[in-house]
Amino acid sequence: MDVFRGITDEFKTVELFNAMIHGLAHHGYGEKAISLFDKMESLGLQPDDITFVGILCACSRSNLVEQGCKMFSSMLDKYGVKPDVKHHACMADLLGRAGRLDDAYNFIQNMPFKANLVIWSSLLTACKIHGNNKIRKLVERQILGLDATYKPEKLTLSGLFSDEKRKELSARARKAIKHKSEHRCT
Repeated sequence: MDVFRGITDEFKTVELFNAMIHGLAHHGYGEKAISLFDKMESLGLQPDDITFVGILCACSRSNLVEQGCKMFSSMLDKYGVKPDVKHHACMADLLGRAGRLDDAYNFIQNMPFKANLVIWSSLLTACKIHGNNKIRKLVERQILGLDATYKPEKLTLSGLFSDEKRKELSARARKAIKHKSEHRCT
């Protein structure tokens, strides 16, 4: 941070601000990251998609839900940055960490693209932390309905699933393995 402060404003670039915002986000300094974003804006620098990943992560890790929601909402309208899967994942994480699990689930369901395993797993983790079994069961169903590349034997290893769901996944994995061994060429 001292090195960054030592650089005169005229030499600060979006890339330098992005590095600092991401560093602050990683260490849980959300308010400092937002201040740095404001400074960047005051210098006339245009935030990019990487800036918004950093600022949304900063808000998520610091439980700055309202600020994160405002930043996400302003991306396209104010800054011309179209939110992509990374930004949506950050928002799902932000809402999940804050315990707003219904909001997170609805947000994911209404994304302009299909959620991936990373996004669903993030919400599943939040459900486990906050003890919300209703949403957890919905998320488990979503994960199991994903692309076949997420094999049951891989999902079984996840400590995020309920004991009941892990047993079901284990049974499916054993059945798949048995089926493969019975139909193996000799």
